[in-house]
Amino acid sequence: MALLQRRHADFQDGLLGRAKAAILALRSDLAAHARDLRRQIEDLARERDDHIAQRMHDLREERQRVLHGLDNTKGPMSARFVRAALAGEEAEKAHRSIRAQVNGRPLRRALVGVYLPLMAALALVEVPVNRLAFELFFQEQPIISLALAAVVGAVLIFFAHMVGTLVRRMEHQARPAQQVKRGLAILLFAALTGTMMYLLAGMRQLYVRLLESEQGSNLSALVQGLTSGGTASAIANVATERLGIAGWTLLILNLVLFVFGATAAFIRHDPHPDYEPAWRAHDRARRRLTRLRTRYERVAGSKQREFDEQLSSLDQLLRETQAKHDELLARESAVEPFLAETTARIANTVRNRSLAFLEGAIAAIPKGPIEGSLASVQALTEDEIRRRITEDMVPAA
Repeated sequence: MALLQRRHADFQDGLLGRAKAAILALRSDLAAHARDLRRQIEDLARERDDHIAQRMHDLREERQRVLHGLDNTKGPMSARFVRAALAGEEAEKAHRSIRAQVNGRPLRRALVGVYLPLMAALALVEVPVNRLAFELFFQEQPIISLALAAVVGAVLIFFAHMVGTLVRRMEHQARPAQQVKRGLAILLFAALTGTMMYLLAGMRQLYVRLLESEQGSNLSALVQGLTSGGTASAIANVATERLGIAGWTLLILNLVLFVFGATAAFIRHDPHPDYEPAWRAHDRARRRLTRLRTRYERVAGSKQREFDEQLSSLDQLLRETQAKHDELLARESAVEPFLAETTARIANTVRNRSLAFLEGAIAAIPKGPIEGSLASVQALTEDEIRRRITEDMVPAA
């Protein structure tokens, strides 16, 4: 029994020594691993807090600064935007006032896009028509005839515009004095137009009569005779000329073009003289404000998207850094439990091998009387083994 006890103690001490050496080596490796994990955790925390989070904070402040600057330069707080908004309010107020005067009816107008081209076309049509009237005095100078015909055509179409517009304005209920002024203006333009048309027709008729009577032989001398008495005499001769087919044809053509132009002007304009200008001013102010708002929103949206993309990238990087940080923390927190579990497994292995040694040694004892008691030969418990192999050790981390 004494020999068995010594051998068992030696074997158990050897096991304990090797176990303690293994635990010491493991603790050293785990301590180095824990230090490396701690360094990585601190680096990630510093990257997360000092770099990424600070950059995100700076970006948010910069975004607020930039958007506030846009508000002051291009947005609702800018001088142009404020002026446009005030102009829009004034135009809207004027438009509402006129709509109240006309009982809220919509704007009555037509031929908006084709009116000016149509009137220009009528003025051009007047040129070859009225050129015939000026051949009496400028038959040898066609350029002057064309120029005078163009001027007369423009004047006649302008008179048609004024007559049609004034007739349309007569529908608007205004002060009697204003209605009388409009009526007198219509009569004046109509009288001027009629006089011009009749003189043009008389000039054409006189020219045709001279051609028919003289066969063109002494036409220049006759024309000089007509104009020798001065302008008043020439106009009197033209005015007293009785109209024939040529004169009436020219007069009817001019009258048709004039009526057509006056009708287009009548259809084009609203009865209220200030309704369309107020509507146009309101529409221009609204479109200008819309353009300013659209331009501001486009620039602000572009800047917002730019900052959002940067913040989104940083946020993704922050999440990845935090996930890595949490993973390393979990690995660091698992070092001590792993060491304790490994120590327990080693202690269990040491006790099992110690028990196996005892069982083998006791089985090898020859049968017969035994000096001493087998109860005094026992393996250490796991707790005792764990205490023996971990004593005088510093923590792993």
